[in-house]
Amino acid sequence: PAAIPLPGPVGETNFYQLVPRGKILCVAASQQYALAQVAATLAAGNTAILRSPEILPAFQNLPEPLAEFIKPDADDPDMDAALFQGDPATLSTLLAQLAARAGKVIPVFAPPREDGLYPVEFLMTEVVVSTNTAAAGGNASLMTIG
Repeated sequence: PAAIPLPGPVGETNFYQLVPRGKILCVAASQQYALAQVAATLAAGNTAILRSPEILPAFQNLPEPLAEFIKPDADDPDMDAALFQGDPATLSTLLAQLAARAGKVIPVFAPPREDGLYPVEFLMTEVVVSTNTAAAGGNASLMTIG
């Protein structure tokens, strides 16, 4: 991911970037939504963890470079977010399962529109890095002013 420089005071450099969240649990009641979930997950640079058993056959014969980013659910404790499509009862069950797990809170995103598309920005994390260049010997570009 590219880092975008941000303005800041003299003696400080600031960079902003969006990075993939990591492992995204995909739970869908239909193949159409499973494909939309996997597409959004991969577009954001993440790994898709598929929980829906009836959807798995559609992803079994993938080329090796792609298969490493689409995996069946092995109850991975390191999930970073979840995408959901289905009925309210299934959603309640999923939320209860995720809430009962130890560790970090896992956000769950349902499709916000009728077309079932998931905004890719949901699957990214913002990172801002500020560096005090004065503490590291100063800003060399200031010496050329004059």
